Amino acid sequence: MQTSTNQALSKLKDFSAKSREAVETLSERAQLAKETYNSMLKLIEEAVQISKQEEIAPDDVENLESIVDAVNDMSDIVKRLISGESPTEGAVDMEEVWPEPKDPSEAARHFLMVYNKHKARLGLNTQEEVAKLTGLDRRYVSILENQKHKPQHKTLKKLADAFGIEVNEFLKG
Repeated sequence: MQTSTNQALSKLKDFSAKSREAVETLSERAQLAKETYNSMLKLIEEAVQISKQEEIAPDDVENLESIVDAVNDMSDIVKRLISGESPTEGAVDMEEVWPEPKDPSEAARHFLMVYNKHKARLGLNTQEEVAKLTGLDRRYVSILENQKHKPQHKTLKKLADAFGIEVNEFLKG
């Protein structure tokens, strides 16, 4: 009798620990979804402000397109979080690939310097030319050139392959 009671208590403790882990995971997912949603709202507010201008400049139209793309990406992340999928399905942990420098803008400056050097070396004059060579969307190339987004590993790989360099060249600095 004592053995079966101990086994039952052990199972209850295991169940309790697993339940606690599940709740913590759900809490983390909910927090991440909330943060992503709040970022989406900020981008939407920015888009609304741009759209209220009497005359919208070509750069602002490009910014609006970039905002729409970013909001769509964020929406996909929130959907994956809610469904229990990985929010970064197939993504590489960027902290391992691109550790945060003491000065966050240091990595961005280095990336842009290497990017521009190889863009010029290949005689690429427009974002459209870079997009065709790399397979990236031209609007995303604009986002990278304007340092509005830190590229993921898969983007760095596409750029490196197109430029004939190693991904690490973008990451040194």
